[in-house]
Amino acid sequence: MRRLIRVLLLGGMLVSCGMDPSLDSPITINHDRCVGSTCRVCERACPYDAIHFYGPEDKPVVDPDKCTQCGICVRECPYQAITGRPQ
Repeated sequence: MRRLIRVLLLGGMLVSCGMDPSLDSPITINHDRCVGSTCRVCERACPYDAIHFYGPEDKPVVDPDKCTQCGICVRECPYQAITGRPQ
């Protein structure tokens, strides 16, 4: 639980500073295509709790420590905003 709180706080600070904590993630999110918190399909679809929404634009951020690159979010995104990236 302590680690989750640290990730949430750090993620919020990095997004507010213009840095993307998803850069180390095996998947990428096209924030121009993503509609943000009005959808949240990727967050609900992820069985590993690796996607959460943060920041002033409320866009998804991927936790690289939790993401297993299973591809469920890629398949489920109705806007094709998520793509896989080989490790």
